[in-house]
Amino acid sequence: MTASSTESRNRNAPPPSNGQVRYHEAGPPVRLNPVTALRRNWLLALAPVVLLVGVALFVGLTRPAVYTSQSRLAITRLDVSAPGALAGFAVATRSLASAYSRSVDADAVIVPVANELGLDPAEVAARVSASPIPESPVFYVQAFADSEPQAIALANATSDSLLAYIVKLNSSTEDSDRLYARFKRAALLYNKRLADKQAAARAFGEDDSEVNRSAFQRASAERDAVSLRRTALREAYQKSQQGQLSSDFVQTLSPATAAESDRISRLQLFVFVALVAGGVVGLALAVWQSNREARRELI
Repeated sequence: MTASSTESRNRNAPPPSNGQVRYHEAGPPVRLNPVTALRRNWLLALAPVVLLVGVALFVGLTRPAVYTSQSRLAITRLDVSAPGALAGFAVATRSLASAYSRSVDADAVIVPVANELGLDPAEVAARVSASPIPESPVFYVQAFADSEPQAIALANATSDSLLAYIVKLNSSTEDSDRLYARFKRAALLYNKRLADKQAAARAFGEDDSEVNRSAFQRASAERDAVSLRRTALREAYQKSQQGQLSSDFVQTLSPATAAESDRISRLQLFVFVALVAGGVVGLALAVWQSNREARRELI
């Protein structure tokens, strides 16, 4: 008997009777499509989904919620007496809203809030933010906290502190005080020079000499110079006062009255991720198990 005949009989022989499994060596490996795999092992495919969704629900429901509260501020007016102020009002207010919103993390804003609420300044800085609303003179202050009352209090306190900072930034109290003191000195000097001129005028009227004439002219010139200085200081002081009166051009449109919790949105996100991940894992397990069973059927 030839070797080829022996090989043919061995290949077609039934499996050995000692319980050992023998796989077919010929033919391509078994590969079932995902739909067939899901039909055959849908429970196995469903198990990771149920497990991961359960974990997502547990994490989402037990995780501490973060509350967000918001207050809105706006640039309500500008000094329209300046040339071209009306034409550039819209652009100017938008620029100011953007600039002032970036000042929310300034120490002059954060420290008073921290002192008022009994928090650490670094914690306040991490929990508040501000952003302008595009194409508008409005910007908002946003605060994050572990409870609704804390978020509301933090948003309102930060808004008030930011408003006070803006008013102080735009006011000129020190300049006004300095100008007022200089004006008072100029007014006193003016009265003295006026008295000197009047005395020189009387002397010149009594004795029309060259000396009295020169003294009268000098007194008149000094009085006029002091009068000019007094007038300039008066105008500068009045302008500084007008600047202080208009420094509250930023006002609160709507204070924070409520806070939104992120519990529902986070829970939805966790469940969505669990569904996707569980579906992928379940499908892979179902395909793997179905192909394994199919190979066994070919034994």
